[in-house]
Formats: sequence, C-alpha cells, structure tokens
Amino acid sequence: MQLVLISGLSGSGKSIALNALEDSGYYCVDNLPGQLLQQSAELLRSAGHNHVAMSIDARMGDSLELVPEYVAALKAQGVDLRLLFLDAKNDTLIRRFSETRRRHPLATGTRTLEEALTREREVLAPVGEIGYRLDTTDLLPNTLRNWIKEWLDIHTETTILLFESFSYKQGVPLDADLVFDVRCLPNPHYDPRLRPLRAAPSNCRLAAADRPRRGRGRVSREGAQSRHDAGGHTAVRRDLAPRIRAGQPQLAHGRSRLHRRPAPLGVSRRAPRSTFSQPYAGAGSPSAPRPRGMKPTVAVALTGASGMPYGLRLVETLIRAEARVYLLYSQAAHVVAKQELDIALPPRASDAERMFGGRYSAKPGQLRVFGREDWFAPVASGSNPADAMVICPCTVGTLAAVAAGLSDNLIERAADVTLKEGRKLILVPRETPFSALHLENMLKLARAGAVILPANPGFYHRPQRVEDLVDFIVARILDHLGVKHDLMHRWGEER
Repeated sequence: MQLVLISGLSGSGKSIALNALEDSGYYCVDNLPGQLLQQSAELLRSAGHNHVAMSIDARMGDSLELVPEYVAALKAQGVDLRLLFLDAKNDTLIRRFSETRRRHPLATGTRTLEEALTREREVLAPVGEIGYRLDTTDLLPNTLRNWIKEWLDIHTETTILLFESFSYKQGVPLDADLVFDVRCLPNPHYDPRLRPLRAAPSNCRLAAADRPRRGRGRVSREGAQSRHDAGGHTAVRRDLAPRIRAGQPQLAHGRSRLHRRPAPLGVSRRAPRSTFSQPYAGAGSPSAPRPRGMKPTVAVALTGASGMPYGLRLVETLIRAEARVYLLYSQAAHVVAKQELDIALPPRASDAERMFGGRYSAKPGQLRVFGREDWFAPVASGSNPADAMVICPCTVGTLAAVAAGLSDNLIERAADVTLKEGRKLILVPRETPFSALHLENMLKLARAGAVILPANPGFYHRPQRVEDLVDFIVARILDHLGVKHDLMHRWGEER
C-alpha cells in the first residue's frame, strides 16, 4: 500500500496536490485528524485501496506532534509512506489569500494574516522536519501537478474520447473540445443503394468503404465548394468518420477506448402563436410584422448587475404566457444569482434548461438556454433572430458594449443583431447614480431604436411586498413586448 501525506502552509497548494492525486486514481482524505491516521490507513488497506492520499494541516492542533510517531509506525508495518510538505514565502501566501478572498484557518478577530502564517509555521514545524519540503513560491498550478506525478512516478496514458454527433440548429455541445464539420461527407440518404439500409455497423462500413478518397487539403465538393481545411483536417475527418459510423470499439493503437453517445434527434420548432396582443406602441423602433396567430420568441439575457429577481420573474411570466424564451446569462450572473436568490445557475446549457423548465413548468422546446460563446445559437445570426430581446438586469458595461457595437460574447452579439434587424431591444440597467458616460451610452442606444427601461419601480399601486415592486418593472417590460398580463393595477383603473 502506498500512502501519501500532504501537509504544508495554507495557500501553498495542498488542495491542488490532493486534487491531482485524486485525478490519478488515489483515494483521497482531506483534513484527517491525527489520531485517526493509523486506523484510517489500516481500514483503507483492508478495503483494497492500494493508493491513498491524506491531507493534514494546522487544524489538527496538538496531535501534530504525534505525526512523526505515526509515520514511523506505519513504515514499520510495511506501508510505502511518503510525506510532502508544501511551503511558500509569506508575501506570496498573502497575495494568494488576497486573490481568492479565503480566510486563513488560524485567523481570528485579533490575529492578522501574517501573524496567522507565523503561528502556522510554528505548529507545523514537527511535520516539516520529516517530510520532503517543496517551495511553491514560483510554481504554477500545472507545474505543481506535473511535479507531483513525476515524484510519485504516476503514468496516466489512458485517454478517453467521447464522440457525439449534433445538430447545428440546437447549438454546439458546450463540453466539446474539438468540433469537426463533416457536412461535406456524402449523405447516404441520397444513394439509392444505401437509402433502404439500416444504420447497422456492417452497413456503415460499406458506406465508408465505398466513399472515394480525395486529396489532402480540399474538402469534397458534395456539400461545400472551394473550402479548405487547415493542416490536414481532411485526413482526420476521413479516418475518424468511418470509425464512428462503424462502431469500432478501439482506436488504431488499441489502448484507448472509443465511446459513442447517440445524437439528439429532436429539433425544436416554433410553436403556433395565438394569445398575444399587438406590440406596445411605445418608445423604440417598431417591431417587425408578426404573422397572424403566431406567438413571439423573446431572448432574455441576465448579466451581473444587481436585480436578478427582475430577470427570472420576466422569464417566468413569459413562459406562463406561452412565449418561447431564449435564455442567456453571463459569468457574473452566476455570482449575482447566488448572492441575491441563493440560486446556483448551472454552467451547462442542457442542465439549465432542465432546471428552469421544471421550475417554471415550461413545455418541451419552449425554453432554450445558450452558452456565452455558442456562436451557432439562432440569436447570433440575423437570419434567425428572436422577435425581441430583453437584457434584464443590464450592467452598464454591457450597455456600453452594445452602444459601441461590440460582439465579444453571445449577449452582445444577440443585442447587435436585434438592433440591426429592427427588432425590439429593451435594456434594464440597475445602477445608481449614472455618470455622464452612462447617460451618453443610453442616449446613443435610444437613438438607435433601443428602449432604456431603468429598474425604477413606482409606488402609486401601493406595493405591499418586494415582489410587488419586482412585478411593476416586469409589467412595464411586458407592455413594451406586447404581452398581456395582470401583474399590477394600471393607473386610472378601479381597484
């Protein structure tokens, strides 16, 4: 049994080292009490774990003085025990704590960070004397990971490849590292000899074998003309496609497994539209004519400004009104949603669709979520834009980017497409006070046809709850979208 003990100062890289060992197949235990070191090692060895890593730090208290005895006893039992002690200079550790905003485990209300580091060095002195000491002051995280693997002679040659076919209409999978455009390959559907055959491995091999091979660099003219691949991508596609289609279980070298995942065959289409009024005749450019009996598609973008309840309430009311919603959110929106609503926005679009779809009882295909850089999303092109777009809440940074015509992410690109196609664009900034630059950007967008709708709720409807104030802003947004609602009493209506 090999047992690796990871110790050292807080901020020196213990978590990085432990994660690297866990990724290499080690059974890892973090912050183990010193009294349980021997018992845990024996228990894990009896359970069949031959590679174990444990982390010990200053929070063990007085039991740290007994660690040298435990280490000697385990070595006497035949355990291959190695102790790695990570250290770094104080100024480097202080900078790392400042960057991560983490609290030192020994820091108290009367002890500064530097004093906590000094105390930690004193407590860990018995452990540092018997371990292999490594200074991580000038080491990058990847360098530390590679060093640990070399120190323990860890070889990770296994490579798992996951191949997935997808529809561009539904967007590129967010977890894809490499994307190959194989639309230039001949379609078996148009081959009279192959059309009646089922997609069995033997038939796929037949189709792949009959396809003539063309020279390197130029793609087949069947589907795309005068296109070039960089650096021999044609050869990669030529060799890769037959293996995927034939279901071959291994790659050429025979070591790495080839996994296949079935492609999603359902293609979402716009549902019939019926229950929406004509667009609100307010500020901004007029919306494009909407076919009679068709419901609109609204793109909703959530950014890092305070006011996440406005955006999510808008999504809820649009889904309840049977509109189709394209949801986008920025990286900063993750932080704001967690802070204001204690909601963790999923990083994967598919997980977000399931979460919000279940939360708001959306119909299949009614709610779609796109990643920040999903350039194959419908809203990224003027050939398939949404009927309207709302950025709610909208940071002044996003507002400035849209006013400048930038398209560095999908939210900015979708807003730019909405403006150039003459569709309704509504921005809900939540900032106070506004600087002269903010006001100039708002004026610039208003002249371009956008609606600037600050999150400034009124009080004439006598709100009783915070939700009433949220509904006031959402109601004004729905008015500009032409969506009927009953979120609030209007001015002049009888109560």
